Amino acid sequence: MREQFPGYGAPRRRSSREVDNGSSPGDIWALEDDAADRVAQLISRGIASASVRLVFNETVELLGKDLATVAPAEWLNDEIINYYGLLVMARAKTALAAATTAAAAGAAPGGGAALRVHYFNSFFFSKLRDIGYSSVRRWSKKFDVFDDLDMLVFPVHWGAHWTLGCVNVAARRIEYYDSLLGNEDKEFFRLVRGYVENEWIKKDRGPMCWDGWTEHYPRDAIPRQLNYYDCGVFTLAMLESITRSARRFAFDQSHMDAWRHRIVHELSEGRLIT
Repeated sequence: MREQFPGYGAPRRRSSREVDNGSSPGDIWALEDDAADRVAQLISRGIASASVRLVFNETVELLGKDLATVAPAEWLNDEIINYYGLLVMARAKTALAAATTAAAAGAAPGGGAALRVHYFNSFFFSKLRDIGYSSVRRWSKKFDVFDDLDMLVFPVHWGAHWTLGCVNVAARRIEYYDSLLGNEDKEFFRLVRGYVENEWIKKDRGPMCWDGWTEHYPRDAIPRQLNYYDCGVFTLAMLESITRSARRFAFDQSHMDAWRHRIVHELSEGRLIT
């Protein structure tokens, strides 16, 4: 069974400046009532019909069981995480194209710097950890990590917990974000440093020079998860923030239900709303 859902009323939008300032903390991520109602209906339909295929704007196609994982107190699955990552990458490409057009016209750039972002799906880190670099060597065959990207981002799944990884090429920094502030960072940094080094060597550049590179796990700045099931939502919220150069994370545990609605809304629209 396959169902096509048209777009619905867009929520009230806020500028990046307003989001970063964290104004109206209880409402900042909330959708308009009609959009929130529509999202609730989609999630309910997913729960009721696990095998139904939901197609949004010919961009995102999910099964009902995928949307059901965005219901309150559920763990997000790979399909939700990965489709959202594709939207993040699409937003970055759109912003970069707009900045390029503006620069060609001699106009001043608007908003923050446009970043060259690439998203690796949830299988990247698992393969790197379980098999090794050889299993992900070809993932960058269409681009050069060092010459073509500012930021390489990917979800990290530790069996029962989602976190976020990033190779911030522009800042020469490997970044790790965990809403439970766990202690897997040493293993993460070891594996990702190995990946970065192998990518460097793969292009016949000689030995990797780590001068100026740092490891970044900003425990004091990461919003803290206060339950056992919102890790995927925190991961996507942090992914959305770092890929638009947000000055800080303007959300906490109290915003996670609103973020679940936002995720479904953006998937159904086929684009991010900030």
